[in-house]
This record gives sequence, C-alpha cells and structure tokens, in this order.
Amino acid sequence: MRTRTRLSVLLSVCLPLVLLHQGPAAAGSTTPRHDVVPGQTVAAAETEATVATVRLSRSVARSGAQLTAHARVTSAGGEGLNGVVHLCFRLANSARDADFECLSNTFPLTSGTANITFSVRRGSHVAVYFPGNGTNGEKMSAPALLRIAPVLGLTGKKRMMTGSLSPADGQAMQLQKSVKGRWKTIARYKVPASSWKITNVAPGTYRVVVSPVANLLGVTSKATRVR
Repeated sequence: MRTRTRLSVLLSVCLPLVLLHQGPAAAGSTTPRHDVVPGQTVAAAETEATVATVRLSRSVARSGAQLTAHARVTSAGGEGLNGVVHLCFRLANSARDADFECLSNTFPLTSGTANITFSVRRGSHVAVYFPGNGTNGEKMSAPALLRIAPVLGLTGKKRMMTGSLSPADGQAMQLQKSVKGRWKTIARYKVPASSWKITNVAPGTYRVVVSPVANLLGVTSKATRVR
C-alpha cells in the first residue's frame, strides 16, 4: 500500500514587519511623513541647500539580521553638517510615491555622518531624513533598497522532517529528494505556519525550496537525511 507524505501544522504565527534599532537611543514609534519625498529639498528662503545620502552595509540580508545605515548630510558645498537624522522605511513593493515612516528617535550627526544599526524582517526601502538645523534646510535622502530572505530550517528524523520559516507568509514550497545526484520535486505545499512537520517520508536525502513573495526573497534549505 502506498503511503502519502503528509504536512502537519505545529504552530501558526503571523509575523509582521519589525523595525529594530540598536543605536544610541531606544527604538521609538514610527511617524508617517506626508510632506517630504525622497531626493527633495524643502527649505525656507533664508536656508542653504542640503545634500543627504544613505548607504547600507548590505543590500541583501536574512530576515532579522543586524545591518548598518551610513548616513551623510552635507551642505551643497560638501561641508559636513551638525544636527540629527531620522531613519525611515517603506516596504520594497510600495508605490514610488508612497510615504515613508520615520522612527521618532533621532541620531546625532558627527561632522555630517551618522552610523545607525537596525534590522528589518521584510524587504524595504531605507532612507534618512534631516529636519534642518536653522542654517540648512530639511532633506530626505534618496532611498536604498534592502532585499530580505526568510530564515529557513529543515531537520530530518526517522520517517519525518521538521521545518521552520521566518517570516512565514503562505509561500509556495517544494519538497525535493536527491535521486541519482539530481533534485526531484516529489510534493508541493503552501507554507502553513512558521513551524511544520512532514510525515510518512521515505528514507533518503531531501531539501525544501521556498518561492519568493512580495518583500521576501526565495530560499533553499540545506540537504537533510531522513532515515
């Protein structure tokens, strides 16, 4: 009699976007800004032009990984400015004219530079906002794109496997078996939760391949042995 590979849900958890700051001040709430768009300078007549840029320590990272945003704010002539900046985010698949949300806590500039440590759980555009300093006008930098891959785990046991995915967002998943040195898809699922188990699995070497979704890259597990 044939046995069917079965997927069982262990835990169902909804994992939203998380903004985590570990810089000089504790993480603050986010405050939407509707009046400033990336790359635009909003300055009164008596203020001077401002240049703001942001560079990320990595452009692709695992969900929840610690990253650094290197902010640089100068005058039009290149002189580093004093003051503070806010770190701002919007989801990667947002419309180009969508608003950013900026952390309410501020990060001091030292000779025009601030290095801000943070993490996110989904792909995002990251920008810095300089509110002005009395001499130079406010400025939102052009955004840097950060692509995020979920964290995937797979463990083989006797006639079964257990797996985990964070964030889990209903992604399509393929269960593949190594057959004569090549990977063959033997089952397809929708990821049901952040943790799951697959039972009635024949002995062999397996892996799972998770497809990309909005704001999350695809990911492939390491091979695992089922005995």
